[in-house]
Amino acid sequence: MEFVEEKDGRGLVTEQGPFAEGKALAIALQMAEVLGHIHERHIVHRDIKPENLLRTSDGTVKLCDSGLRRRRPSTRPPGGGHSAASQQ
Repeated sequence: MEFVEEKDGRGLVTEQGPFAEGKALAIALQMAEVLGHIHERHIVHRDIKPENLLRTSDGTVKLCDSGLRRRRPSTRPPGGGHSAASQQ
């Protein structure tokens, strides 16, 4: 586990106001990369919100939360949808 001594996304917006377009885009691109990475490993985050995004002093965005779930690929219905069984 990594300790990140920075504010979460909500704290940053509360303190600094809305992000400039370039900063928001950089965060969104990093999050898309992270979500693609965990999706490839059949992991579902289930609680993406500003409080679960941490931004380090060098601009790296970290996704945190303890609500991660591994999806069982064998229970996934045809067509790539999600069933109630795939969320357990």
